[in-house]
Amino acid sequence: MSDNREISLFELLIMMWRKTKKGISNLFCFIKTSLCLSVKYFWIVIPVMILFVVAGHIVSLPVNTKYSAEGVATFFTENRLALENEIKTLNSLKNTDRAIFNKQLNLTDKQTEHLREIRVLPVIDFRSDSIPDAIAVANVPSLMSDTLNTVVPYMFSIRFILKGTTDYKPYMEGLVSYLDNIESLRTTDSVAKALTNSRIDFCNKEIERLERFSEYDYFGGGKFAVKTNYRDGITIEPSRRRLYYADIRDLIKEKDFLSAYIANKKNVINFVSPYMAVSCIPRKYILALFLVLGYLSGLFVSYLVQRRKR
Repeated sequence: MSDNREISLFELLIMMWRKTKKGISNLFCFIKTSLCLSVKYFWIVIPVMILFVVAGHIVSLPVNTKYSAEGVATFFTENRLALENEIKTLNSLKNTDRAIFNKQLNLTDKQTEHLREIRVLPVIDFRSDSIPDAIAVANVPSLMSDTLNTVVPYMFSIRFILKGTTDYKPYMEGLVSYLDNIESLRTTDSVAKALTNSRIDFCNKEIERLERFSEYDYFGGGKFAVKTNYRDGITIEPSRRRLYYADIRDLIKEKDFLSAYIANKKNVINFVSPYMAVSCIPRKYILALFLVLGYLSGLFVSYLVQRRKR
């Protein structure tokens, strides 16, 4: 019959201390063994480390380095899904028919060889103030329905994955030109632009109308009004002075947002800046990684040599 009982907090602390003590002891034993092997078989460890450092140097050369050129682009919300599908089609076309891909984006074979992938990443608005706050690290469909991390519907980040070059200008210009030549996207863009302009005109007229009503109520136009009451019948009473401040403020806010929304939308897709943020893994990190891998590989070879001698 098994003896099952609850352990006390003191016993749990003792067990945790023993496990920690054993782990620290094993770590020091590993470090001691590694140092002994490094000194005893330095003629193996050092050459292996040199080989790995040379390999890391070759891998980290600019011609072999992968760069990430990223920029935020705006468009009309109605075109979002179609734009994402078109960019997915371009990635597929690059792998299947490079000649057509070069023609569509007006690129040379050498430029296409440098391009690895075109990625689309959502832009997140954490504060829900219509101002983008961050760029998502991956294009996850569930982000579109996430209520905590609001995705900006009229904006996403385009990332060009390049190898051996940081010249992103041809790819930006080629993508903008290609999307402008798609009739369905261009038609949707024109309709959305016309609807947005008409909404801005409506806001301007409504603001002007409410301002006139506000002046009329305030300066005497609405001092008295006819009131009906089922007890007293028809009476003349002072009317409430409504200045429409809240309505005017909301309309001005909407008009300003729509004006900023439609500004600089000359093309189907518009980059907010002619420049992109270019990044890559720092070369020193790659060399440090290969140095550590070289040291561990040298220790492993030394351990095999030691076992064979025994």
